[in-house]
Amino acid sequence: MQRTMKSVLAGLAIAALSTVPASAHPHVWIDMRVSSIFDDVGNLTGFQHVWSFDEFYTVFQLDGFDVTDGEVPGDDQLATYALAMTDSIKEFGYLMRIEGIDGRLQVDARAQSARLRPDKRLELTFTVDLDAPVDVTKWPVRYSVFDPDYFIEILHEKDTGILMTGRPPATCTTQMERPTPTFEMISLAASLDSMDQGPDTLGAAFAENVTIDCRPEEARSAE
Repeated sequence: MQRTMKSVLAGLAIAALSTVPASAHPHVWIDMRVSSIFDDVGNLTGFQHVWSFDEFYTVFQLDGFDVTDGEVPGDDQLATYALAMTDSIKEFGYLMRIEGIDGRLQVDARAQSARLRPDKRLELTFTVDLDAPVDVTKWPVRYSVFDPDYFIEILHEKDTGILMTGRPPATCTTQMERPTPTFEMISLAASLDSMDQGPDTLGAAFAENVTIDCRPEEARSAE
């Protein structure tokens, strides 16, 4: 079974390779904002994603819409596109790895939408809900968003990419750990042809890891 967004989105994305270099990963770039969502009692319930695709990928995607040159896709077409995009990555956890005290947490998507931004970049928005709310005052939650094969690079927008919404506890902090890929991983990514798959660990090596910690200071210092 093909593992990554490169394959599951083949009908939507692979032709974009005609607009980017034929070798070396990545081939598609996403700037994202991720908002951690808290309920009224301060439990973490999910995450809202806003993904902005690069200009080359946007041009390719717009070619697939049934519009006259110069026109913007209609709301119905964009809604269908958003559902197709999220459905295609559902079995991969929406390219999101979330870990809590008991291991990996599962999510399901809703509220999918898409739009063409004023700067002519395609933007996908969706929310993923956790199977059950998590009390992050007891133990932190850590997440990362990445394509395992590193066909796509997904990074938080600078300064505004990590947000909290709802009613997070006053003790909440977020901390991002930037990727530190080894020389071997960088060399491997640079050597892969457009249709090659890297190892499962390749994309994770280039992913940003975010920790959401709402424990009281004394609990953190006791570690």
